[in-house]
Amino acid sequence: MKVIIAIDDSPYSNEVMQKISRRHWPRDTEFKVLTVLEPVPLEVLAKERWNDLLAQVTSSREDMARHLCSQAREKIIAHVPAARVHYEVRAGKPRVEIVDAASEWAADKIVVGAHGKGVCPRFLLGSVSSAVAAHAPCSVEIVRASIAHPKNETANSTVK
Repeated sequence: MKVIIAIDDSPYSNEVMQKISRRHWPRDTEFKVLTVLEPVPLEVLAKERWNDLLAQVTSSREDMARHLCSQAREKIIAHVPAARVHYEVRAGKPRVEIVDAASEWAADKIVVGAHGKGVCPRFLLGSVSSAVAAHAPCSVEIVRASIAHPKNETANSTVK
């Protein structure tokens, strides 16, 4: 089985990694940890100093993304020692790059976090996870963050 784990530096990706590490995986499972860096929109400022700054920022973001993927790889290896674990950092739109990576690698499954940022996040998926689910050439598992349900304060209050 080939599984792509799409992560970023958000808390949602921590949930994805926790789900991955708790699950029993077949010995022949092969994982690819994938992070996609969206371009920094500074290209419109074509002055030389901005190009230098953009190059520095891009290099720093790539280093951080490789470090994030490397940490995720080590976590998977600790849980599934027999698994082969790769990682890849891509640049572009996450919704496109995740689907393209799954097609190119012939993945059997994509695991991605739900970034529900709509009016009612409990019931909506993020735009990336929705697009991946709609266009992926394989199964997609969307991991939602654990939600702490607040106590119903009105039920516990006394009426005077």
